[in-house]
Amino acid sequence: MNILISVNKQYIDKARTMLLSLSLQVNENVTVYLMNHSLNDDAVADLKKYLENKCNFNFVEIDVKKTALDNLPVYLHMSIETYYRLLAQFLLPASVDRILWLDADIIILKDITDFYYQDFAGKLLVGCPDVNYNRKDILEIKEKIGISKQHIYFNAGVILFNLEQLRTETSEKEIVKTCQKLQSKVVYMDQDILNYLYQNKIKYENSEKFNFQLTNKHSIDEMNIDEIHILHYSGPRKPWNYKDLNRSSKHYWNIRIKQGYILEYLKVIFSSFAYRVIGKIKRFFKKKSSI
Repeated sequence: MNILISVNKQYIDKARTMLLSLSLQVNENVTVYLMNHSLNDDAVADLKKYLENKCNFNFVEIDVKKTALDNLPVYLHMSIETYYRLLAQFLLPASVDRILWLDADIIILKDITDFYYQDFAGKLLVGCPDVNYNRKDILEIKEKIGISKQHIYFNAGVILFNLEQLRTETSEKEIVKTCQKLQSKVVYMDQDILNYLYQNKIKYENSEKFNFQLTNKHSIDEMNIDEIHILHYSGPRKPWNYKDLNRSSKHYWNIRIKQGYILEYLKVIFSSFAYRVIGKIKRFFKKKSSI
């Protein structure tokens, strides 16, 4: 099983947590490919050691310190590293025929071996519809950058790449040219570009199972948790932020505690409790003053 990540120093620790959760669910020979743009040698060496000793994973670094995509715009809570998967088929070794991209803000809850080894059915990617694929702003993005109305906008946090076919049906020059053409129009960065490039060329999977996105939710209906294989803390609310702590955060913290971060967990719990208490006090006095 080949896994692809690309993170900066802010997200490398989150990637460790995600990859440990994967190691607890799969009984596979896993190789993690890191497309490295900004991490120093020590950080890369530490990640390699962690993956080999803690996860029993192999590790390969792909140097992307300079690419044709480095000047593309970065918005919201994202980083330049997300763009590099657009060129994955040209950056990775030719011997790698398929690879699974996983965002760092993900926790693997169940075995994903069947998902990984599925038939591509002639498509270039496998992914899941974005939770907001029919929202007004997504429809406006599609129209603005020239995506067909019939195309179901997919989320880029979990993507299985058919590298073998991508190498024959795409060119690095055309991808870079497309990125440059769309750079002033995109909102969700490479996700918009991926949807533009691969409309009608993606095989869709069940997002409730393989990319359960918490973008619009404060917590999961625990009755449905048994169906979720990949839990994605998509959007700006993250389980490590004390202001965003909720019932669904426990799946992230279960893995962090296995990493030995019990004191960090207690600190976040205390900060979250204090934040909510202070908020209630402020609302109480605001209500009193308005009477």
